[in-house]
Amino acid sequence: MRGSGSCCSASTFHCVKSGIINSFHPGNATYREIAGMGHEFGRYDSQRAFLEEVGNASKPHPFDEEVLTVVLGWLKQHLPS
Repeated sequence: MRGSGSCCSASTFHCVKSGIINSFHPGNATYREIAGMGHEFGRYDSQRAFLEEVGNASKPHPFDEEVLTVVLGWLKQHLPS
């Protein structure tokens, strides 16, 4: 999972990483990109906003709840009932 609001890593890196994991454990890794999500799961308007605001404690960013939907969906799909 990667948030497009964070410029800490490129999407290509995460796609390659999921491919490597799937080569050892087929079907276990899934790549998902969440628009506007920062590295710490906050919601940002852009990568620039992330860089300028991530360390500013006076301007907290709301938790991006889409990450819960993605993670819970993956867990339901991969864990035994």
